[in-house]
Amino acid sequence: MDQILDAEGLSEIAPSVEAFLQQTFGEPLALDINPELLCAAVLREQAQLVGFGLAYLREVQQGDSVFSAGIIGSIAVAPAQRKRGYSKKLMDALEQQLCAAGADSAFLFAYQPAIYHSSGFEALEIPIRFFDKQSGALQQFVYRGGMVKLYSSCFSLSTETIEFNGCVY
Repeated sequence: MDQILDAEGLSEIAPSVEAFLQQTFGEPLALDINPELLCAAVLREQAQLVGFGLAYLREVQQGDSVFSAGIIGSIAVAPAQRKRGYSKKLMDALEQQLCAAGADSAFLFAYQPAIYHSSGFEALEIPIRFFDKQSGALQQFVYRGGMVKLYSSCFSLSTETIEFNGCVY
């Protein structure tokens, strides 16, 4: 991995990352740099940004259980650089940081969920209650493209709604 950045380091390159994300996804995407941001993973090839991803950390709740959850977002690989294992490399780097920070699990919300099966993520078929930025209100449903990975065999999810205590990334 070329670089793991904290919020300050990410702020310094934010305009170039936002341009990369817009080019990759075909629509504007503003970075969400906030206190939950754990790190960003940046992958370059010949000084050119070719891959990017973010990891956030927060406490979530399911029933009486409160646990530390990583949230992975904005995984992007330049179209010309796909099929080279860069998504997996980004995921590995972000997950390493989440585990070091004490995350019990990681969640992600993907346009193409199948890509993340090789990293050990499974479909999240449990409803989550989260803050929807667009509507400005709490929403609850099974999030299409939602995925989860548990980091400990001692930890499991039940079928109860997960209180996400914030937005999805």
